[in-house]
Amino acid sequence: RLIDLRVDVGDRVRQGQILARFDADLLRSELAEARAAVAMAQAEALDAEQVYRRAQGLDPSGALSAQQISHYAAAVTAAKARLDGARAAAVSQAIRVRDAVVRAPTDGIVSARPATLGAVVASGQELFRLIVDGRLEWRAAVSADDLARLVPGQPATLALRGGAEIRGVVRRVAPEIDAETRRGLVY
Repeated sequence: RLIDLRVDVGDRVRQGQILARFDADLLRSELAEARAAVAMAQAEALDAEQVYRRAQGLDPSGALSAQQISHYAAAVTAAKARLDGARAAAVSQAIRVRDAVVRAPTDGIVSARPATLGAVVASGQELFRLIVDGRLEWRAAVSADDLARLVPGQPATLALRGGAEIRGVVRRVAPEIDAETRRGLVY
C-alpha cells in the first residue's frame, strides 16, 4: 500500500531522490522472521557438524556402523543446504524492504503519476513516468519512402507553427511499417 507520494507531475527529480514509499511494516516483520530462520538453521548446522565429528571419533572403535556415520554426514549436508536457503530467503526479504522506498532511477521531470495514495500496487505497475534528463522525445509518423532515408544519429529539425524550429537527433527508426497507413515511427 502506498503511504507517501512525494512528487507530482512537472516536478524535477534527481537520481536517488525518494519519489514514494510503501507501507513496509509487514515486510520488516517478515524480514525479522527470515533472520530468525537463519539463526535457527545456523544452530542446526552447527549441531549436525558436532554430531558428525563425534561419530567420526567413534569410528575406529566400531561403536557406530558406517551407515550411521554416513547418515550423520548427510545430515550435515542437509543442514548446510537449509542454512543456505534461509540466508537466500532473508536476502530476498531485505530486498523487498529496500524496495518499499521508490527512488528516481535518473535525473528528470515527472511527466505522469498514475500512483495514488493508499493504492495497493501490483508488482510491475507503473507509478511514475520520467522525462530522462528533461529530454523530450517526439514520435513522428513518416511515410515509407521517407523512412528509408532516415538513420539513427541523423540531425532532425521540426518546424512548428509560427515559424519556430526545434533541433534534435533521430534516436531510433521503427523496424516496421503500418500496413494501412504506409507509415513508420521515427523517434
